[in-house]
Amino acid sequence: MTTLGLPLTRENGDQIKPGDTFGRKPSNMDLQQLRAIIAIAETGSVTKAAERLNIVQPALSRRVRLLEDALGKRIFDRTHAGMRLTEEGERLVQVAKQALFLLDQAVADISQTEHSIGGVVTVGLLPSTCELLAGDLVHVVKDRFPNVRLRLCSGYAGELQEWVENGVADIALLYDPKESASVQVRPLLDEPLFLVGLRGSEVEWRDYAPLSILARLSLIVPTGNHSIRGLIERACAASQIPLNIVAEADDSPLTKALLMAGVGYTVLAGIAVAEDLQRNRIAAVPIGKPPLQRRVALVIASGNRLTESAACVAQLFEARVKEIVRQNRWPGARWIDFD
Repeated sequence: MTTLGLPLTRENGDQIKPGDTFGRKPSNMDLQQLRAIIAIAETGSVTKAAERLNIVQPALSRRVRLLEDALGKRIFDRTHAGMRLTEEGERLVQVAKQALFLLDQAVADISQTEHSIGGVVTVGLLPSTCELLAGDLVHVVKDRFPNVRLRLCSGYAGELQEWVENGVADIALLYDPKESASVQVRPLLDEPLFLVGLRGSEVEWRDYAPLSILARLSLIVPTGNHSIRGLIERACAASQIPLNIVAEADDSPLTKALLMAGVGYTVLAGIAVAEDLQRNRIAAVPIGKPPLQRRVALVIASGNRLTESAACVAQLFEARVKEIVRQNRWPGARWIDFD
């Protein structure tokens, strides 16, 4: 190795040669190994992963073994129940999924023009996110991919994930999704839950409200199938806090109508009341210290079911959500950065 015609040397005078790692352990990681560990993590089995990737099991096992040797760390624990990711393996798989997704999108961007990408892409949204995200997403997709037509649908978290798994939807933004072999799960942000109500003397709207305050408030809560209901009940049960539920409502506009009528208080995600807070219609503070929170993720169809158009929309959707968080338009949201 030379510069300006002169050889480069170490401090001890030894010449630096091409490929010199300078004492660092070289990484032999390749795309096949990354796809191998993702497949095993999602199926929990080398045999099932080999079938998915259409390779023989010994070859797949060898890829994992070589990668573990190169890293000097175990990626999986071999148990009677199957292959379980170690702590290091969980981080590697998360980053590997993001890297492969971005690589696939880069290849698509290079090989295709934006005007050649078209068709219908179905996107699922939670009711609480529609007001903030639906119009914004349609505008940015129309500007970037004019031949793509969005089909938007709304549902609860369990429904949305089932729709993506069954091919009814291509992409969905939902809370606390379950890992599945048929979908890619991309965590985006964590958001706190808020105690929400009309401004008044019964609640002191300060930096936060203690969880114990729920025992003395009339509450409007979602039904038992809703993720927020489960979070509230588990947290209050652990602290032996009784709940005074006066009404149940799953629909965000209906819940807000009950709030405005003075029926009681509720617990909602900040995005559900972002516009109302901006217009000073209601009051809201994080509930609990640290606050109750939930994770928002993008769930995307995997494998051959993911069309090029859907992949492009998913990438654009993630970028828009990140920008909304950066602009503080999603109350309390904290973007998850795995880099």
